[in-house]
Parts: sequence; C-alpha cells; structure tokens
Amino acid sequence: MTSLALRVEDVVSLIVEALPKPDSPSAIAIESPQSKAARSDLYHLASTAAIFFYPATGKLWESVYTWKHLLQVLADVEMPDARQGPAVNGDRGELRIYSITPDNCKDHPAYRRFRYYAACIKNLRVVSRDVPVSTLVHLRSLASPTDSLNLLPALRSLVWVETDPCMLHSDIAPFLRSSQLVSVSLHIENKNHEYATREHKVFCRDALLRLLCTVSSTSPSLGRLTIQAPPSIPLSGSLFRGFDCVLHANLRMCIGALSPSDTVVSLTRPRLATLERMDLSWTTESSAQEVVGHISLTNLRHLSISSTDGTLGTPFLGDMRVLTASTSIHLTTIEIMSLTPLRAPVVDGGDFMSFVRPLLLRSRLRHIAIVLPKFTFSFETSQLEALAHAWPKLNVLHISFLLGSYSMLPNMQYILLLITEQCPDLAFLHLPGIATLPNSGLFGLPARPSSNLRHISSDLMAIQHSPLDVAVALYTVFPKLAQLGPPGGDSDWVELHALVSAFRNLNYPVLLEHILQYMHGGVYASNRLP
Repeated sequence: MTSLALRVEDVVSLIVEALPKPDSPSAIAIESPQSKAARSDLYHLASTAAIFFYPATGKLWESVYTWKHLLQVLADVEMPDARQGPAVNGDRGELRIYSITPDNCKDHPAYRRFRYYAACIKNLRVVSRDVPVSTLVHLRSLASPTDSLNLLPALRSLVWVETDPCMLHSDIAPFLRSSQLVSVSLHIENKNHEYATREHKVFCRDALLRLLCTVSSTSPSLGRLTIQAPPSIPLSGSLFRGFDCVLHANLRMCIGALSPSDTVVSLTRPRLATLERMDLSWTTESSAQEVVGHISLTNLRHLSISSTDGTLGTPFLGDMRVLTASTSIHLTTIEIMSLTPLRAPVVDGGDFMSFVRPLLLRSRLRHIAIVLPKFTFSFETSQLEALAHAWPKLNVLHISFLLGSYSMLPNMQYILLLITEQCPDLAFLHLPGIATLPNSGLFGLPARPSSNLRHISSDLMAIQHSPLDVAVALYTVFPKLAQLGPPGGDSDWVELHALVSAFRNLNYPVLLEHILQYMHGGVYASNRLP
C-alpha cells in the first residue's frame, strides 16, 4: 500500500511540503543551523527514491546562498555533498564550461542540469566577485534569440553583494530578467570610504549610479527595493523615478542634493508614488528636499529614519519636519532615531511641539518612536495631553530626549490616567521623564481592566511615594503589565519591576525582603534604610 500511495503525486507533494524549508538568503552569508538541517533533510529525501527526487530537489534549490553552486553544476565538478558544495576547481572548471558551445548545449548534460537547477531558484544571494564576466558572456552566446539569457526564470528575490564599489560588476542584468522578480537587495560594502579622496568618491558614485540604473531599467516593477551603500557617497533621488511599483524601500544610503548634471533619470518621468513603507539612513549630507522632490510620500504607511552621524544639528530637525509634513493621513508608523555616539555634542532642539507639529494631523498613527538622546527639548505635561488627544489609536509611544528643565516632571498618576483614557489600545509607553509627586496624596489609580498597557518606562524616574504603594497600584490597575523601566534602567525602575513581578508570581520572599529594607522603627516608610 505504501508503494501505491507514493505513486500519487499529491501524496509525494504533501510529504515534501511537510518538511522544514531552508531560509531565504540575506546579505549576511551565514546560514542558520535550522536552515542547514532542513537542507540536509531535503537532500537525503531526494536521494531516497526517484519519486522524491524532483520535488525534494526543487525545494532544496529554492533558496541558494551562493552562485558558486550553479557554476559547479555547469562545470560538471563533482560535489560529494550537494548541501554545501566544494569550491569550483578554477582551471578545470572553466575549461569544462567553455567546452559547452551553441552547437552542443541542447544535448550537453551539464548545461541541461544547469538550466534545470537554475529554473528552481526563487531566492538567490550573489557576491559579484563570484560571477566572472567572461562566464556570463559565454552563457549569453549559448542562449537562443528568444531566450535572451533569462538565467533564473522563477527568481523572486535577489540579494546582490558588491565587495568593492570601485570594481562594480558591469553585467547584473541577466539576474534581473525574471518576470516573477519582486525583491532586489543591493549591498555595497563600506570599506574605508570616509578616508577616500573626492575623486575616488565621484568614481564610486558614478559606478553605483550605473548599477542602480541597470536595476530600474531592467526590473521597473519591483515591489521591494533595498539599497545599502556607503553613507559618504551621496546619490541623486532622481534614481527612484525609474521605478513604477515599489511598495517598500529600505534605503540605507545618502540621498543628497547633487548638481543638475548628476541627474541620471529624466525628470519628465513621474515621482515614485507607490511607496507604503520607507526606511532611510540619514547623514549631514542627506537632503529632505531631494527625497520629497523625487519620491511621493502621500501613500506612505510606515516611515523610519535612523542616523548614527554624531555631527547632526538643528538642520536635521528641519529635514524631519519636511519629511513628516509631506506624509498624509495614511501614516500609521513613524520612527525617528538618532543613535549618535556618547561624545556627540548636545543640540538645543527648542520646543518639542514645534518639532512634531506636522504629525499632530496624522490621527491614524499607531506606532511613534522618536529617540533623540543628544537633543534637548522643552516639554510639559500639557503638551503630552495634546499628543494623546491627537493620536487616539496609539499602540506604541516611545519618545526619548534630554529635557530642557527637570524641575517639573510629568505626574505618573495623572499621565497614566489621561493617556490610557485617550489611547485605549496603548501597549508601550516610554517618556523622557516621569515622577510620583508627593503633593498628590496616596498613590492610587482607577481600575483599567481592559487596558492593554504592557510596558511603562522613562529615561528619568523620580519616586516620591512608597515603592510598594506604586507597585500595588500598577499591578492592580494594569493586569497585562509585564515590564517596568527600560532594560538596564535606574534603580527606581528596577525596584518597581521586581515588586510588580513578585506580586504577579506570588514571590513572597522578595516582598518580605523589600518590606524589611523599608522598616523604620516598626513602620513602613517611603525611604530605604541606609
């Protein structure tokens, strides 16, 4: 019965589909142990019986981490272990490749295997140095006039890694011709570009422009585009006018203002207007006007800007206002993060409400993260009220910066009551500062049994009530609360988190130890014993 069942194609497909699949490759060459194990299972299944060979092999070759595997097939180099594959024997392998000619390629076993396995690949990672230009030229000579060297007809995702921008590969086009291609990720390794001369940067920029223009002209209908390029090399935003359908752009590059002569795509083409998500890296050479001049943000749902440039100043805040003002009511996620070095100078950002004013009109916002640790803003409790009123659908509110004045921190009792009432879906709350004020009487909060709040933290915390009273109130009012204070936060947050966790887990020894530390003459006090 087993042998008869295995003759049913659907049964065989179900068996293969039940096995774990290898991971899709990323720019990092390391494959996870789980992915390697899945590859091993498929390899052994394909070797078990002829009925499993084609379905298991198809899954095995679906995600490939290096182009060398295909070259090994083409060169007909023996592979004792097809899960890993040895390096191609350079001289012998190349001779075998060039022995395949237009006259014998249709019947050549190695070429037929090469085309079969290439047709299985859906996710591919290519390091440009592993793709000899001479080999591509030879493969082009083997293709029929109607084939146009569509090497990978089923390819959906391509990760292209350039190890030297000064020697950019001149022929990426054969990897882009699949009609099913929806994602291209270009990673240009950043090697000592901060010390390069101006002429060297111009040369690298021109080479990058040619590479990106090849991608846009060959695959204009991509849905996802990732570019990681050296931040010291600004590129024109006009590049993105060559794409028609990109929904997600992850641009880890510098989009800067260049001279008109450096525009590489005709400005008569419309701006890229399909974006729903954009992730940007920012430097002092980045230009918000260059971004919005070539990319429409009106359909954007998710906007993320990050920077590690320690020299950012007030112009950065102006650029952020330009970008946020160019979005529309559709925006649901905004992230602005300046993760600058510790020694970076502090910048006076002025009034926080002026900075976020364009966002106050985005009432659909659900996720807000503004982390500017080297910027100082004036911020008052009344402004936090305005934020809660403007964003009633918030799920995450994470704002972190230096306060212009620490004389009056927001009152925890008042703020938690206000923000959970205005934003009932809020699950994560982080503020620049928060305090329990002594003139507010006993620490208490009205019950919020339906509250989703799971995280409360701040950069600065000042407890002027009994920690036990605060912990009891928070534990009682917010039943889903799981984290108090940021990881590695100050001692007040650490103590509160330990108490709330002890209440939840009925850890009485921790509670007793805390009470003993705060006993003064047989009375529980708000200050710990010295």
